[in-house]
Amino acid sequence: MHDWLADTDLDVEMIMQVHDELIFEVAEKDLDAEKKKSSKSCKQQQNRRTTI
Repeated sequence: MHDWLADTDLDVEMIMQVHDELIFEVAEKDLDAEKKKSSKSCKQQQNRRTTI
C-alpha cells in the first residue's frame, strides 16, 4: 500500500491505521478511482498471506 500511495497521481493520503483497518483522506474528484485501486491492492495482499 505504501508504494502505491507514493506512486499514485491521485490526491489520497492514508491518515490512520487501526489493526487491519486503513483510513484514507481522498479528494472527492479522485474517490472512484481510489476505490478501484485500493480494492485491487488489498486483494493482492490477501493472496500473499501465509496460512499457519
